[in-house]
Amino acid sequence: MAAARAACWQALRSLRAQRREWALWVVLIGLGCAVSLLGAQLLRATLLAPLPYPQAEQLVRIRESSEPSFQGFQVSLARFAYWQQQSTSFSAMAQYRSLGVSLRVDEGAERVLAAQVTPDLPQVLGGPQSFGAGFLEDDDAQVLISEQVWRTRLGADAQRLNQPLWVDGQPYRIAGVLPAGFDFPEPHIELLLRWQPNAKELAGIGGNRAHVIARLRPGVEATAARSELAALSLQFEQQHPRLRPWRPEIRAYSEDLLASQRPALLLLASVVVLLVLSLLGALSALSLLRSAAQAPDRALKSALGATAAQLNLQRVAEVLAPGLAGGVLGLLLAHLGAPLLQTQLILYLPRAQGIELPAETLVIAPLIGLMLALLAAAPALLWEPRSARIATLREHRSERMARLHGLLVGAKFGLAFVLLSSALALISASARTAAIDPGFVTADRHYARFSLPPTRHAEPASVEAFHRQLLEEIRALPGVVSASLSHSLPVLRHYQLLVDVEGGLQTESEVSPSGNYSLVSDQHLQTLGLRLLRGRTIEAADHADAIPVALVSAEFERRWFGEGQALGKRVRVVNDPAWREVVGVVADVHQHGAGLDTVPQLYGPLAQRAERDVFLVLHATGAAGDLQRALDARVQALDPALALEALRPLAAAEPVSIRLTRALSLMVTGFAGLAALIALLGLFACQRVAVLQRQREFGLRRALGANDRALLQAVLKPALGMAAVGCLLGLALQLGLQQLGALWLHGLPLPQPLQLLAIALLLLGLSLMVALGPARTALRVPAMQVLRAR
Repeated sequence: MAAARAACWQALRSLRAQRREWALWVVLIGLGCAVSLLGAQLLRATLLAPLPYPQAEQLVRIRESSEPSFQGFQVSLARFAYWQQQSTSFSAMAQYRSLGVSLRVDEGAERVLAAQVTPDLPQVLGGPQSFGAGFLEDDDAQVLISEQVWRTRLGADAQRLNQPLWVDGQPYRIAGVLPAGFDFPEPHIELLLRWQPNAKELAGIGGNRAHVIARLRPGVEATAARSELAALSLQFEQQHPRLRPWRPEIRAYSEDLLASQRPALLLLASVVVLLVLSLLGALSALSLLRSAAQAPDRALKSALGATAAQLNLQRVAEVLAPGLAGGVLGLLLAHLGAPLLQTQLILYLPRAQGIELPAETLVIAPLIGLMLALLAAAPALLWEPRSARIATLREHRSERMARLHGLLVGAKFGLAFVLLSSALALISASARTAAIDPGFVTADRHYARFSLPPTRHAEPASVEAFHRQLLEEIRALPGVVSASLSHSLPVLRHYQLLVDVEGGLQTESEVSPSGNYSLVSDQHLQTLGLRLLRGRTIEAADHADAIPVALVSAEFERRWFGEGQALGKRVRVVNDPAWREVVGVVADVHQHGAGLDTVPQLYGPLAQRAERDVFLVLHATGAAGDLQRALDARVQALDPALALEALRPLAAAEPVSIRLTRALSLMVTGFAGLAALIALLGLFACQRVAVLQRQREFGLRRALGANDRALLQAVLKPALGMAAVGCLLGLALQLGLQQLGALWLHGLPLPQPLQLLAIALLLLGLSLMVALGPARTALRVPAMQVLRAR
């Protein structure tokens, strides 16, 4: 105990004397602790946390696939109804589809996201309502509301549960309140509307589709359930010979949620590990530098009888206090960074909203700080035997310590190389995507989505009349250049459908003609800036009583008709009996986002097939706020129960994959910059210590006639050597990660050879610049002073 108290006292004296150095230790340990905590909580919330449903392992998602171009589709309502009647592998099955609705509470109407769900969905998910009776069998007009709607719109007033909730102008009985944090398969859903497909919806045997989620019976494997559904699908198709064959696909619900997110999460995890390793390398380098500076003092104590255990106990005590302080700092940084991390990732990783620091982190954070401090001090403690301390007392450099320090610097350069090359690959991918012409204009373009209530607009003539009147009102607004309606928009929503082609190309391919189908109003091409290549555009005269017409994209023409052969030919969309004459050819559009494959596109007049859920697209100048108020006034004048979605710039419409790549590039670039800075600081410290230790050597070489060039080479060559070794190590690590990337980083960009070369040259150039400072110090060593000292 006496030895321990003495060691602690000596450690406190050292901490007071070296405040700046230990403050740097605290900052680095705090960064490492914060990154470790946030990375662990992100992985826990997204990959490791169980789903918030009872027996979640029994939940599965069911999709359908047909040809190579039709993979992972939703299930048709009629086929699902047949499965539900005949299947014995599931205890419950349900369908749902999301939509926007107008919610009226008190005096105001607003647009919220809702989902139509079949009555069995609560049973599938395990009874999600927090309180309330739940869905009843004899009433379709029922709704389960989210906890947010319950508190913010209804004021958490239990009396209002007995009052109707007006959705799309129709009264709904509130069947229950969903618990806080309820995890619906799609994010931001506020209302669950009870939905029982009617005979008209079921009559569209192959067209009307919705998502399917089901619960396996206990003891039933997914493979057995898939086999049963495949047999039932075959029976269903035999009853409806015109249907194309579709095969069911079953995937565990938890796996389905993570399928698209796992590569990004694993990349973030790799970046966190590399950054923590880089911080450990920097701390180890600081420990070695401190060990070298204190070596004479320790050698003197050892010569006077101090044991190695006593000396090491003091050194361990010195790092414990910065470790604890760094753990506390890391806990504070993690608490500050958790909301920011949620804000950045919630749009791409919905389960990131579960990132939180539990009470256990109050204990875990200091332990992580202590662990990082001890790991950083381990090389200095283990790499300095007694012979090295005696050699230091005799004023000889420890070559083994210098080699270890150089190895750590090289390792930090290797980690910085990997992070910088990954960041450059992500940035380059984002830049290439931004440079691609999407095929439409986004400047001064805005969009808003709305849905006409079926209770007041049940007939196609009513829908067409409302659309026509709305466009007339909006086009007359000041600042509006043009306006149009469309039931799909690039990136935001698209419908890929099978198409019958009359007089098309005869090919041996097994792929049937298909394309994205958009119903649009007149002025749509003008509003989006789409280029008409041949023929005419869709006009106001293309109403319900006119000849059915269509426009096709250049890719549709090339693939299914041949170059310049589409005009005058006819096409027919699945489940639409009308043959449509092709009257125009439009330039290709990147429907799924810039950088992604161009797919064939087909346009039809919205007036010839009325759709209630559409996008309003505007080409307008002026303040967005003034335009929004004018739009709301026009819409309320036409239909007081209708709520228009807030106007959004079309330029902000990007697929999740591209936005996730950009967010990852920002995060990885920040981590890479920090790792490079740590590596360069380590190189500077290493070279400065080396120059101070070699002052006599430089003085003697100067006295013997060595010029400035020779002294510069003596300092710069080791620095470039450490950087070069680090780059080679990083290249080997990067190549290994690329091999793993084929397995678990599918879909994320990987560095190209020229990018790897550019990163290597950058690190070598920066290391040369950093080493120039210690090199100039070597040039200023006075030869006569060194000779007099000898």
